[in-house]
Amino acid sequence: MKWLNIFLLLIVAHVQAVTVKEVGVVDNQGQTIGRAGMVVTDQGSLLRVTLWSMSPGWHGMHLHANPDCSDPEEGFLRSGGHLNMYNHEHGMFNHEGIHTGDLANIYVMPVCKDAEEQTPVAIVEQWLPWIKASDQVTQVALVIHEHADDYQTNPAGDAGRRLACAVITPQPMTAA
Repeated sequence: MKWLNIFLLLIVAHVQAVTVKEVGVVDNQGQTIGRAGMVVTDQGSLLRVTLWSMSPGWHGMHLHANPDCSDPEEGFLRSGGHLNMYNHEHGMFNHEGIHTGDLANIYVMPVCKDAEEQTPVAIVEQWLPWIKASDQVTQVALVIHEHADDYQTNPAGDAGRRLACAVITPQPMTAA
């Protein structure tokens, strides 16, 4: 176990120097409120999200199967359900889980500056060892929900409506 921890620490330290091609995260009004990107390796993936305008508090965040964020007014329903390559239930607390697209909740800080300044209110990096280069995931929709995910309620963790979306193309890792 000690060697596994050292190995993971080395991977995380190396990932800090990784260049991530980012795309815009849009809200229900079609406004860009952040950036997101994902790199993929043989050992897993790294998802990076920076938000500068979003309601404060806890939010669920998932990778959805359909890379389509073209319906912001309808709540990004075209993004479909969670990425679920192994036909599991939702949530890490569900003994039948987890979806491939299940992610940890994020916390958005209250901000006292104008959103025009693009001051980050949330910066997220999540290591996803279950999405590897060999899985050949070509595109996904990153969706941020209104409430925190409860990590068990099927199909979406009772996280509420979809507030933001980005179509992400996982990129092979390259050093900065």
